[in-house]
Amino acid sequence: MQWHRLPIEKNDEGVPEIHYSSVFRIFQRWVINGSIESAFIGTVASLAKADKLDMSILHGDGSVTEAKKGGELLGYTGHKHRKGEKVVAICDRNVNVITPFVRVEANKNETPLFKRALGSLKTVCKKVSLCIKNVIMSLDTGYDSKENRKHIFNAGMTPNIPENKRNRKGVKKGRPRIYDKGV
Repeated sequence: MQWHRLPIEKNDEGVPEIHYSSVFRIFQRWVINGSIESAFIGTVASLAKADKLDMSILHGDGSVTEAKKGGELLGYTGHKHRKGEKVVAICDRNVNVITPFVRVEANKNETPLFKRALGSLKTVCKKVSLCIKNVIMSLDTGYDSKENRKHIFNAGMTPNIPENKRNRKGVKKGRPRIYDKGV
């Protein structure tokens, strides 16, 4: 929602009780002092306490949000022909988002963003006392890289990423990549 469209109560004279910029300033204060992040981690903790998280398989992906009238992080995506920002999120098996979004311009590639998303996952899991050892990390071909697989293995997880052919006609040499289409 746009800040100036917030539903703010009006007093007897028909004047808004507070200005929307006051709400924005308080929101910014919460972002800077970590209150928003603490609330997010508290939400993940309450899901874990209520046994609503299924951490057997984690799914990660990126999504582009279009910004027609401008915004903070803007980039032009050539393949979708629009301006916007990209977020990368990691969800559990029940589609609960368990990491804060990694936000960048829409024209950035998702492959190098995974390291930051995995770092956020480790931070949240440590604060909430969740174990990610022996968990399957399922990603799409956009995340297929030697570095991402290494980061996943080093975290004690198993990558489930289909191989990105990158205009290859033949099979890439070396041992086959771990990928189970059923997951």
